[in-house]
Amino acid sequence: MSKNTSLKDKTLYCPGSVRIDGYFESSIHSDGDVIIGPSGSVHGLVKACNIYVHGELEGDVLCSSKVTIHNTGTVKGDIITKYFEIQENGTFIGRFTMRK
Repeated sequence: MSKNTSLKDKTLYCPGSVRIDGYFESSIHSDGDVIIGPSGSVHGLVKACNIYVHGELEGDVLCSSKVTIHNTGTVKGDIITKYFEIQENGTFIGRFTMRK
């Protein structure tokens, strides 16, 4: 999803990986990875195998493997995952639950 693209009020179901570089206001359900690029802004629930946040994510996260918040990334919401990494200068505001 490119930088100048937006989507509202629809759930994106993706059997593979997806990268968001635009504005997305709804849920994302992916069997692969979700990558939120530096210009990406996601507002809604995100479910995926791995989630990489370089931009902004406001909403809850359900991840079956690993969530990574990069140095330019911000997450505001609750995270449930097996593994969690936040790089220096990354921002996380919310609750974190580690599952086995």
